[in-house]
Amino acid sequence: MSEKNELHKLIHSLTPNEKAYFKKFAYKSKDDKENPYLILFDAILKQEEYDEEAVKKKLKNTKLVNNFSAAKNYLTDLIVSTFSSIQENNSIENKLLAIIQQFPFLMERRVNNLLHKKIQQAKKLVYDYELYNYYATIHHYECLILEVDKTYEARKNKLNEEYKTIQDKLSNIQQYQQLKDEWLMIRQDTNAYIREQSKIDFVKEKLARPLLNDEHHAITTASKILFYYVRVGYALMLNDVAAAYADSVSQYLVLKENPNYCKANEKEVIVTLSNFVLRMLNVSNYGYFDEVKNTLLQYLENSNDIDLVQSKKLNLALVEKNQYLKQNRFDKIYELLPAYMNVMDFYTKRQDIQLSMLYDMAIIYFYNDQFEECLEFITKVLNHKALHTMIDLESYSLLLRLFVFIEMNQVHHFDTNIENLRRKLYRDDKMFKAENAILKMLAEYSLANSNAKKADILTEHKKNIETILQDKLEQNIINYFPIHLWLEAKLEHKTIYQKFNNKQP
Repeated sequence: MSEKNELHKLIHSLTPNEKAYFKKFAYKSKDDKENPYLILFDAILKQEEYDEEAVKKKLKNTKLVNNFSAAKNYLTDLIVSTFSSIQENNSIENKLLAIIQQFPFLMERRVNNLLHKKIQQAKKLVYDYELYNYYATIHHYECLILEVDKTYEARKNKLNEEYKTIQDKLSNIQQYQQLKDEWLMIRQDTNAYIREQSKIDFVKEKLARPLLNDEHHAITTASKILFYYVRVGYALMLNDVAAAYADSVSQYLVLKENPNYCKANEKEVIVTLSNFVLRMLNVSNYGYFDEVKNTLLQYLENSNDIDLVQSKKLNLALVEKNQYLKQNRFDKIYELLPAYMNVMDFYTKRQDIQLSMLYDMAIIYFYNDQFEECLEFITKVLNHKALHTMIDLESYSLLLRLFVFIEMNQVHHFDTNIENLRRKLYRDDKMFKAENAILKMLAEYSLANSNAKKADILTEHKKNIETILQDKLEQNIINYFPIHLWLEAKLEHKTIYQKFNNKQP
């Protein structure tokens, strides 16, 4: 985001309560009946996209328009200082910072005993909560007051050993952070999980490195969390959901064994727990679900990050959706649509998630025989400005549209649609056995002129597709479309809903 948009981003990041607090109290000592900085605040707040010229017009009768850049900087600093002071005691990290900020004052006044006491308080927080990044500053001040100590030499050696230990821990965390950054770059280039043997070998080579082969190389809680994060990421690229789930369990147990770390890193814990929920989805193993759900909801209740809270609650809804799918309770899945709608607006900054949600809603409508609505959401996916970042989703949306056309008996120009999709899959290097077999089946099915002929075509292709899908590297389509259910339903000339929907009280 450009610099001139930072104030817009900051204002829109505030919760409704924070906005009200700022407007009520930030200028409580001012005499201005209509303070120009509040006019600036409100003008930016009302803009979905930042428009500097429009803001300046709102300020044309104020002194701020003469030095607009300075006015923005002042308002930015005021917002930051207002809420920094409010949150001073809200987190372990801020408590530590508050203590460290007292060091220069105490040093200047030469109250070394009090400074030593504060240093020990700070060090306890560093060790208890693994906030090692702050140790160097603490170490610096502790060495300064040692200079007047009679036992300087012995204590300085001890401090140096302590310093080296902390540096080793920081170096270890940095190594794993670099591995995470490397995975993110590879993931960005790959775009989805891989099936080409050369890429599979490349990923396996990455996983075989010593730092990713044994948890004992990770010597801090942060390193261990990163260790499992990267392993899970590579496992998902290989579509090895069982391995990803197993590593997610281990990662969760690391968090359970380190409650102080969790207390100091609540946002990271929320993200880790919600990712664990998704790994449960991948393997339909919900043994830890109730436990993780209760823990996650407690953290979400205490979080002020509305976007984060809504997104992670959606992960819980996704589990419910999957559980209903296993029971073929499509009516219950349909009832989850409002939960999707309610959080859609929170994902303007995470368009990958927004796209996935739109596709999910399309599938929910498909399960419930609401094909017009399904097409509407497929169109939203295909017209989304960020679709180019999710090549797989584009291809499977086009494939889903073909199945909708069949259900609606709209197969004119069907061969053209199939051929266009086939070319796209080849162009994107995403044409694999499963996709090829399904497109061939759909082409023949659309030309059949009787139910008996359609049944023969499906019977012939069903066996071939099932054989192909036994290869886990060919199973990606199952994550996007229930081809097995569709085949069984169509053999009886029914929709998935007509064949499988299981209504329960």
